[in-house]
Amino acid sequence: MKTSLPGRDEERAEDDRPFVRERVTGSFTRQVYLSEHLDPDKIEADYANGVLSVRIPVLESAKPRKISIRRADKKALKA
Repeated sequence: MKTSLPGRDEERAEDDRPFVRERVTGSFTRQVYLSEHLDPDKIEADYANGVLSVRIPVLESAKPRKISIRRADKKALKA
């Protein structure tokens, strides 16, 4: 018997009854929409030991930044 999911083919005998399937075969496609705060020009991806790792850095302009606060020389008012 041949079953088919989108982008995945699987063959098994008529009397096979799979209980749990941990790994799929065939190709797989995933589309991800990126935030405007991410840098699409610096995306890196690695595939090792069956694991796909994707790194998408944040744009420098979107990163949190420190703002220095100057202290006034005036003293607090007494009530």
